[in-house]
Amino acid sequence: MIIQLYGIRNAIQFQNEQFAGTVEIGLRNVSNKIYEFQVDTNAQMLQGCSHINEFEWMEMLPLLDLPKIERLIDQEFNKSGLNLTFETAIYDYPSAKIYKISNPEVEEEILASPHHVTLNCLFDKDEFRLSVYFPKQMSVILKSVIPWAIILFLLIIILIVTFYKIIMMFLYQKQLTEMKNDFVNNMTHEFKTPIATISLATDMLLKTEVNSASCQVERYAKIISDENNRLKSRVEQVLHITLVDKGNFHMKMKPADIHKIIEEGLKPYRLLIRKQKGAINLNFNATQPTLIADPGHLENVVSNLVDNAIKYSIGAPDITLETSNNSKGILFTVQDHGIGIGNEYKLDVFKQFFRVPTGNLHDAKGFGLGLYYVKTVIEAHNGTIIVESQPGKGSRFEVFLPFQNQS
Repeated sequence: MIIQLYGIRNAIQFQNEQFAGTVEIGLRNVSNKIYEFQVDTNAQMLQGCSHINEFEWMEMLPLLDLPKIERLIDQEFNKSGLNLTFETAIYDYPSAKIYKISNPEVEEEILASPHHVTLNCLFDKDEFRLSVYFPKQMSVILKSVIPWAIILFLLIIILIVTFYKIIMMFLYQKQLTEMKNDFVNNMTHEFKTPIATISLATDMLLKTEVNSASCQVERYAKIISDENNRLKSRVEQVLHITLVDKGNFHMKMKPADIHKIIEEGLKPYRLLIRKQKGAINLNFNATQPTLIADPGHLENVVSNLVDNAIKYSIGAPDITLETSNNSKGILFTVQDHGIGIGNEYKLDVFKQFFRVPTGNLHDAKGFGLGLYYVKTVIEAHNGTIIVESQPGKGSRFEVFLPFQNQS
């Protein structure tokens, strides 16, 4: 960026120098022509040009016709392609005394102008000067540089945007790596725990003293069954996400009752909620509960939302599921009174592998895939899902599903 800005500065400086050089050549030619036409009209006075004293020079100044000089300047500038308005003056250099001027209002600008020439064809000393001032000089120079400036400006914008994108991509990759590492750690823990429990229960069943007691056999068989179902649930969750990422995610659409779907999705959790002395409230207010959907995936959606509500509840779970209708579809909400979600994480909770930071506490199990899967299924049904939450007051997930969908 510094190099490009330096290039613009150099371009402006080069145009200034080129402009000044063109003006200087034009003024020198005008100076020579002044001498020529003065010789034609004042031959007797100028025969001894180099011997005229200062008093005689002062007598010659009134003979110089400023409008004619301006026409000569204009002709010279037009030859060089400088079609600019200008003001002229003839003045004494040491004293800055003006003898002839085209526009007295710009006297200071003309005296400060770098575009001047000594009338050395008339005077042998650098005392009298012909000066030219261009009111619109800078605008012309900038106009010639504008195309390059625009190109350089666009390059700077591209550099800034590219740099920003690279930094954001780097931060995203860093975050993704951290989330994947967390996912691998969680998955290892989630798989090792049921496997270890099943292994221990199996070892106990192989013991003779346990085999002889039917109540003990039933107890360990129940443990194996529960842990096997838990393991199966986790594997299916990972497989669902794998199908989504590979693009093999297909909906099997058919008429379905949202109330029956909710009931099926709740079945695995009713006993768990009862054991935790919690409550689940169903408010089925939808008068038109039928829609075109994939029941299996929507049951998984309900299960994931209820599972999160249980995991992040404070004390005994108190969960409310409610349905209602509008003219276009069905509204389905799941509300809990758990730990809640901070405003800064409301959009991130639907990202793959993301889990709300809880410091060094890892009480809630999971892979960070549930809400990502939920959002994917809802969007596959052309629906929407939003979350409203306050830390310490719980969360409310609102799902909208349109009546009509096509696979």
